[in-house]
Amino acid sequence: MSVTSDELNYLIWRYLQESGKLYTRFTLLAITNDAGHELTTFALQKETNAHLLDEQFASHISVGALVSIVQKGIQYMEVEAGIKEVCSFIF
Repeated sequence: MSVTSDELNYLIWRYLQESGKLYTRFTLLAITNDAGHELTTFALQKETNAHLLDEQFASHISVGALVSIVQKGIQYMEVEAGIKEVCSFIF
């Protein structure tokens, strides 16, 4: 299974709505990285049209989907690390 960039943008946009951070839909936040370059981060509605994907995905995406996906990814990484550790003892 893979997730397209549009689908990921939608999940982030939806998470921000669910968490009550609706202002980020209309606000462009800039972050300065270590090199001093500006990176635009949450221009999701304006830049990616994530809100237009709501009609397509809303009925298929449960509340809290982004958090659930991230948590499952972390669990998977922990299981994978555990298996590697066990295998190193066996072999």
